[in-house]
Parts: sequence; structure tokens; C-alpha cells
Amino acid sequence: RSRALGKLRSGLTDQGGRGEEARNELGRALEEFSPGVSRHRLAVVREGAAAVNARLGEVRAPVVVVAGGEDQVLPSEGEARRLRGEIDRCTTVMLKGAGHVPLDGKVNVTRLVLQSQLSPRSRRYDPVRDFEQPSPEDFESVREQLGPITRVCSPTFTSTDPQTGRPVSGLAGG
Repeated sequence: RSRALGKLRSGLTDQGGRGEEARNELGRALEEFSPGVSRHRLAVVREGAAAVNARLGEVRAPVVVVAGGEDQVLPSEGEARRLRGEIDRCTTVMLKGAGHVPLDGKVNVTRLVLQSQLSPRSRRYDPVRDFEQPSPEDFESVREQLGPITRVCSPTFTSTDPQTGRPVSGLAGG
């Protein structure tokens, strides 16, 4: 087991002088699990990844993938590019100098969201392009809600019956 951990540790590349630290951290994490537990967890991850990857093209919601540009544990930069190619409305944010855990408190996540396609503030509202036709149900609901107000505030038309001189409702008297 320790030979396998040694091979895994040495297989991690050194980028920016942080490779040794990443190798040691990964080794400590892997030593926490027995080989059986590690194999089981890896099998679960592979099965889940296969199920999710098969359906990435069905995602219709906007997606922002945030990845560390200096990830020593996983190929995050390549994975971000792959996801951008498979999901229609996907954008990526590569954080230079960030490692495997890019959202570690040093990154302003609120700013990332506000600058992304996830935020309605990321582009100006266009009343023509962004107009959505209300449904018949919406029209009916508004009509019902405004009913009492219309009866009190709407204009009324009256005219005079030419034969009797009396006021009549509507414009038919004329």
C-alpha cells in the first residue's frame, strides 16, 4: 500500500513550488482509508460521473464553472474546458494562483456571480428582447384582481334620451 501511495505522490507534478505540499496532503488523505474503502469510494465516484456525464447536454440552466488554475490534485483546467464544451450555457472562470480548493475565502464569490451569466445584473434589461407574453391565466388573474378597482374608478358614460330627457346609461341615447 505504501508503495502505491509513493507512486501516486510522485506522479503529481510540481507547479509553482507547491507540488510537494499537495503530494503530502493527498498522501495524508489517502492513508486515512483502507484499500477496500478507497476502492469502494472510487467506484462510487466513477459510477456517478458516468451517469452525470451522459446527461450534461440536457442542462438548460446557465452554469459557471470555477476552477483553480494551479490545481495539483485534479486536472481542473481541462475539466472546466470540457464542461464548457458539453453544456450549452456554460462559462468558466479560471482562478490564477488558486489550487484544488479555489473558493477558500480568498475569492469574492458574490463578485463572480454578479459578473457571470447567472446574475440578471450581468447584462442590461432589454424590454423588447426580454419581453415574455403573459399567459391567458395571467390575464384572467389580473382581471379578477382589478375587478373591484375597475368598478369604482372606471369612467361611466351616460347620455340623454331625446324623447324623455332623462339620463340613460351608455351612449345609446343620442
